Amino acid sequence: MLKSLVLSAVLLLAPGLALAQSTPSRPPPPRPLPMNQSGVVQSANSTYNTLASGSPIEQRQALAAAAEAGVSCDLTDGAIANDTRRNGVHTVVYEVACKDNLGWVVTKAGDQISAFDCLALMSSAKVNKKVPTCRLVANADPVSGLGGLTKKAGVSCKPQDGSFLGGGGQPAISRYEVRCAEGSGYIIDSPQPKSAAQLQTFPCADAARAGLACALKPKG
Repeated sequence: MLKSLVLSAVLLLAPGLALAQSTPSRPPPPRPLPMNQSGVVQSANSTYNTLASGSPIEQRQALAAAAEAGVSCDLTDGAIANDTRRNGVHTVVYEVACKDNLGWVVTKAGDQISAFDCLALMSSAKVNKKVPTCRLVANADPVSGLGGLTKKAGVSCKPQDGSFLGGGGQPAISRYEVRCAEGSGYIIDSPQPKSAAQLQTFPCADAARAGLACALKPKG
């Protein structure tokens, strides 16, 4: 049975801080995230509970739902994670894996549709283990999806580690931190689906001067 979960604030904000498209600032808390599409809690530290690839028809449906939600995706895999009818509302949960991009969970409930990327889910699950994670094998490493964002921004970076910092603002963005194998690090502001925001990257040194220090450390 599909359930929903509204998260408490993961990040603490000082009054008056807001997102800007010119300089980095502290992001608001992540948006509410859904419970695991099967209704079973999938801990970030639990055994990876894979979701089988969907049929060709299901994959086309998943891609169509992603497009309706405003997600740009060169589909590499997709599946229907849950399909229920309750109180007259038909709810379908899809998961899509996208080439050189973040994967997404897309939920369509009646005429309402929402999308949450796999890195946002994974990062939030590290704070609250009741938050679900993506389950397609192609989405097993959500950090790799940041490579598409850095490439699009013209930044040379092979993602080694990454995290979701929060989302919101007007126009709406999702904020990530990425640590690169080359030794550099960045804060990335990426437009949320259907947002008119611009993709921007801030080297960690610039972000620190704006009061938003990078937290990820080099691995190895």
